[in-house]
Amino acid sequence: MVKNKEDLKKYLEENNITQSDFARKIDKDISLITRWLNGERNIPNNINILLGLEKGIVEQNIVKKTCKELGLTYAQLAEQIGYSEPAIKKAIANDNVSEPMRKAIELYLKILELEKQLEDYTILKSAIKKAIN
Repeated sequence: MVKNKEDLKKYLEENNITQSDFARKIDKDISLITRWLNGERNIPNNINILLGLEKGIVEQNIVKKTCKELGLTYAQLAEQIGYSEPAIKKAIANDNVSEPMRKAIELYLKILELEKQLEDYTILKSAIKKAIN
């Protein structure tokens, strides 16, 4: 929950959101966000509703989240999912990831998960073979 400027700073940092992206997301001017963060203006009580925090439904942009978790650049992610880097950057700038792009990222993450499982099973298989012989 965002109650003060420290909470807002933490929210932006943890979710890898710039002030300008945040301003667009809640349809406010960036100068107002700056005043909130500097303590020059009070953060409104409805900020948590605007962010979806009261319902626990804040969803970070899947592109940013995936790149952050996997340590990828936008160009690297774009290559992995078959999109151009400008398309990825546009989705981030507009905070509007298309359903096909979202699905491509979800499938890419599933592939990585399955590759890890396969690696684990291969190691297990090798250990069982050694134990039998």
